[in-house]
Amino acid sequence: MKIRPAVSPHQPEPKIKLPQIWSDEHGVAVRGWILTSNGPPDSLELILDGTPIPVKSWHARRDLIAKHPEYRSGEKCGFWAYLPKAPLHEMQIKARTGNGVVTHVLQVHPKSTAPERPMAPRLFERFRAAVDEQRLSVLEIGSRVVVPGSSSRRPLFSKAKSYTGFDLYADENTDVVGDAHQVASYFPDQGFDAVFSLSVLEHLAMPWLVATEINKVLRPGGLTFHLTHFTFPLHEQPADYWRFTGEGLRSLFSSAVGFGEAETESSKPASVHPHDRPPELLHLPGRPAYIHVAVLREVEDSKIRWTPPGAASASYPVPGGLDLADGREAG
Repeated sequence: MKIRPAVSPHQPEPKIKLPQIWSDEHGVAVRGWILTSNGPPDSLELILDGTPIPVKSWHARRDLIAKHPEYRSGEKCGFWAYLPKAPLHEMQIKARTGNGVVTHVLQVHPKSTAPERPMAPRLFERFRAAVDEQRLSVLEIGSRVVVPGSSSRRPLFSKAKSYTGFDLYADENTDVVGDAHQVASYFPDQGFDAVFSLSVLEHLAMPWLVATEINKVLRPGGLTFHLTHFTFPLHEQPADYWRFTGEGLRSLFSSAVGFGEAETESSKPASVHPHDRPPELLHLPGRPAYIHVAVLREVEDSKIRWTPPGAASASYPVPGGLDLADGREAG
């Protein structure tokens, strides 16, 4: 792989590092950074097998700027890039029988086994539109801007009656600092029309308690939306506790805790497979997997209750019934 930065003619040689490179059947991904002496490069492209890919995803690396004050690249000197490839493989299947040998040739295109599940419009857009159109007061749990290159969600609710950012740690986007497991105690005289979180539930030690607290701060008829992960690498450790399915979110924000009918969605198909290939795990890449899972629910005033339900409120498959992973009959 070659890296070709475009810089001013008299600019000293830039400092470039690629601390992370990984690949899958579709291409090669890299995470890197570049430091220059006279502002950011005019452009940066990665060249894989002769194909140039311009870098367009940049994020701040204040740690590098502090460590290398001799460079003047600006804060956004870190980058991500994905160099897609379109592999085509020929596979021959050969079967020997008593009558001879039968062969069959296939052209194999690697692809995800988990198709996208489109919903138009998607749940978050419906939630955001409802907040703006109805001028609702909205509370975001986990408002702190954590990931480099990300930004506040406050501007997405420009027409809301009010936006309150809530997080365990302070930053410029957080209005109230506190523990989500006790969020209702921070707003004893205030209710919200809408509560949401994005990639937060997996970091809460006891999300079932947080669901109850959300019920407490929501006004009857209020909306709650939460996006979390079905599968995702460990991150923000040590506070990375959970992964969820759509049914898991339905149970978390169930009618037994005071919520109405839920809608869920899964997005960003992924392939999950082990690094080694023991026979008992060979089926895993063929099972559907997704990066994100989300739930949208309304609070019903006739069902409000703040005592978590027991296990009897959950639904379990009948033994010998359907394999819920892919809808096939178990056997």
